[in-house]
Order: sequence, then structure tokens, then C-alpha cells
Amino acid sequence: MKKAIIAILLVVLFIIGVLYCSQYVLSQTEGPQKASVSIEPTENEAAQTSDLSPEKPPVALEKASDIKTDSGRYSGQADSNFIEIKISGVPDENAAKVFMLSENLKNEFNDLGLETGDDIKFDYYVNESEQNVLVSIEKIE
Repeated sequence: MKKAIIAILLVVLFIIGVLYCSQYVLSQTEGPQKASVSIEPTENEAAQTSDLSPEKPPVALEKASDIKTDSGRYSGQADSNFIEIKISGVPDENAAKVFMLSENLKNEFNDLGLETGDDIKFDYYVNESEQNVLVSIEKIE
């Protein structure tokens, strides 16, 4: 009986450890504190939207109309494409969200100088793949 309880506890601890590690963000960045990027289609997106019918607006227009603004605490950068932010006003167990950096913001992100725990304000949209895509981010003093 004791062995079964211990085995169950070890499995639960292992699962918690795996979940925690999967959300852990490793890198920190340095540089200036603010970058803002306009939402304009890349050459690739512009080429894709040039063949659209008049009934469907270009990709950039869809994104611009769906921009959301929020605030939170910067948790870190997973890689050159994604960062994690803990959203303000949300319980800790649900607060962490992963955001993809837009192409324009990706080039300027290292210049922001964000450190883990910095309070930030950001604008984003949800793309066709249901990913949160950051278009601007700034540190709140």
C-alpha cells in the first residue's frame, strides 16, 4: 500500500516537473526600453494578398482590425521567435501566455532591454493558426 502511494506521488511530481520545465523560459535580453512596429505586410504577405478577391481583405487589414492591447510581466524569451508574458489580472496558474514576435518586432526585440519581471504593455493579434502575435511592446516604468 505504501509503495503504491509513493509510486503515485512520484508520477505526479514527475508530471508537474515536466509541465513546469515546458513553460520555463531561458534567455534574457538587453538594450533600450521601447520598440513599436507598424503592421504592414512583408513582401511575401503582399504577394499572397495581391490575388485575393475583393470579398476578403488583405492579411494586414485583418490583423489591424483585430489588434488587442494588454499588460503583464515579461517572463523571458524561449527562442528568437517566442516570448512568455504573465498577463495582468489573471490568476497565476492561468497567467502565462506565449507570444510570437512579428517579423518587424523580432528584428528590434533585443534592443528593448527587457529583463525577467519587467512590467510591460503590448499590442498583439491572434493569427490564422491561433497564435498570439506581438506587434509592439514597451516597458512600463
